[in-house]
Amino acid sequence: MLWPGWRRLISGFKIKWNAHPKRVNFDVHKVAGVVSAVFLVFTFFTGFCWSFSEFIKPMIYAATFSKQQPTPVSVPISGKSALGLKEQ
Repeated sequence: MLWPGWRRLISGFKIKWNAHPKRVNFDVHKVAGVVSAVFLVFTFFTGFCWSFSEFIKPMIYAATFSKQQPTPVSVPISGKSALGLKEQ
């Protein structure tokens, strides 16, 4: 039984250390699988957002009710020379 249900959710995360070794192995395997699945879902979501950023960015701006900022453009000032690496 992998999923004990919502009413007994905490029992799915318990390891019975004084049980038979096969039961302890099963409990450790079950808890480690659930914990690692959480990290795998976050990794998947991050990779998806990075890969499809043109599709995701408008959704993020819509969900947060914020305006999309324009891309900054550098404009040279007339009469001034560009800064060197040491001057920055």
